[in-house]
Amino acid sequence: MEEYTGVKFRVKFTERKTLKYREIKELGFWAHEFWKMKIAPGNCGNLSVRSENGFIITSAGSKFSLISEKDFTEVLHVDWDLKELRVRGLLKPSSESFLHAMIYEQRKDAKAIFHVHDMTVLAHASELGIKVTEKFQEYGGFELVEEVRAILGREKYLGIKDHGIIAIGKNPETAGKLIVKMHTKAQTSAK
Repeated sequence: MEEYTGVKFRVKFTERKTLKYREIKELGFWAHEFWKMKIAPGNCGNLSVRSENGFIITSAGSKFSLISEKDFTEVLHVDWDLKELRVRGLLKPSSESFLHAMIYEQRKDAKAIFHVHDMTVLAHASELGIKVTEKFQEYGGFELVEEVRAILGREKYLGIKDHGIIAIGKNPETAGKLIVKMHTKAQTSAK
């Protein structure tokens, strides 16, 4: 896996403050769950939920074991040409913010997007019937966004080659439960 070095795009803050949204508590709950499951080690993974103004996402480099309100940023505007995000919050948004933005743009049914590094699922993707991107791409890059776009379709759960998985839900609970369900199935297949 590639070493994390930070975001690969520009960020403009419209307001620097801790966000107060009820969904943040739910995202924090799932972050801790995934850390306990060992599928979001260190600063690996990102969770988001659609908001009235865009989407709320975990901050760049946030550690799921220690996550708090300050670790969430709201993406208000995505400029694909300038590779720039306009945001509210205290910290830069996740390195995979453009990936989340693409999915929200393509899928109006997506209300929550969870990305974790579940290598157990990836190892058993074919037997579980999970679509996986064709090529490995570095985190946070536009090539990775395009790889995922190519297989997204109506999928609710898909793999990113040698990287992790994405779950899409109508809310954080459905995305979180889908990750738990697929992880459990993969562990059963591994035995």
